[in-house]
Amino acid sequence: MVFNPEKEITLDIVVRGGYFDYIEMEADLLKDELAELVEMDTKREQVSIENLPLRDYSNPSFQMAYETKFMAKASNADLDIIIIDETYIEVAKENEIFMPIDMVDDLTKEDLYFDGKLVGINIKHFNNLSRLINFDVASGHEYYVCIFANTKHPDNVKKLIAEDIK
Repeated sequence: MVFNPEKEITLDIVVRGGYFDYIEMEADLLKDELAELVEMDTKREQVSIENLPLRDYSNPSFQMAYETKFMAKASNADLDIIIIDETYIEVAKENEIFMPIDMVDDLTKEDLYFDGKLVGINIKHFNNLSRLINFDVASGHEYYVCIFANTKHPDNVKKLIAEDIK
């Protein structure tokens, strides 16, 4: 008999861009807020937020580890939302890793379109998700919230996007 079963991750968010070092307490608070936003059963389910940077210039070994982990998550369809900056857009387009976003109307020309379909919403349109990368946006980088094409939790993803958008 298991008394404390591990919670299932039913909303997995990965940030690809610059390195961010968020305070653990704030990250836990954000996870709780996002879980409440999508009305998760927090006794059995949880949100995962992970940074797998593209621009960690400090150590090439770290970069290889980040890429390996991202590829493993993608291969296992363990991703729901990917927050990317402009450095990853062409790679993502070539590999068709995003699902078209059809639960919101077109917002602005600043959003990300592939072949006329909305695939990424500029992060500045979000109340909670934008807190993950506020520091890097100030440096001039544009970030987009995208849905991984093979998401296992489309209902949670769609609810989060609909509820968190400004």
